[in-house]
Amino acid sequence: MLPPQPTDEALIDAARAHVRRLYGPGRRPRRITVELDDNELLVLPVPIPWATPPGHTEAGTRFIPTALQQGILDALAGGVALRTDALAAAVGCDRRSLFKHRGGLKELQEQRLVDHNPRLGYFSVEDPPEALLGDVGEE
Repeated sequence: MLPPQPTDEALIDAARAHVRRLYGPGRRPRRITVELDDNELLVLPVPIPWATPPGHTEAGTRFIPTALQQGILDALAGGVALRTDALAAAVGCDRRSLFKHRGGLKELQEQRLVDHNPRLGYFSVEDPPEALLGDVGEE
């Protein structure tokens, strides 16, 4: 009988501890990449550990998005990632409106409903683009 195999969660916890030890508590790993002997890359996204569930406030009440925020969430549904200009066009506003007040992207990011990837753009945390899930051949 084989010994118990480590889980993804054990690997993620080890990566978090390693990063915390080397770089301090302000840094966090975003993904773990393992290169196999045939040069195939396996990529494991590292979820952010949250004290409260996404879309809830610290008081435990459900977050209610503004009309602009709901438009952003709708535009990013279905595993879509959009850069700023494309997101603004999909929502029907100018790019400045996405950032200029609290009821925009910043609050959605604080609520952990939207995240940003430098290469792909903004995406829904609940429905991330396929490129951020599973095996990815390049960074």
